[in-house]
Amino acid sequence: MTKDLKNTVELFGFVAAGLAVIGAMVVASLA
Repeated sequence: MTKDLKNTVELFGFVAAGLAVIGAMVVASLA
């Protein structure tokens, strides 16, 4: 795996985790 691809995968994982946390907070506030 190239360095650029690794960085892209790590960034995508970080963004996905952030969206998951925000989504969980929204669901909790609506529940």
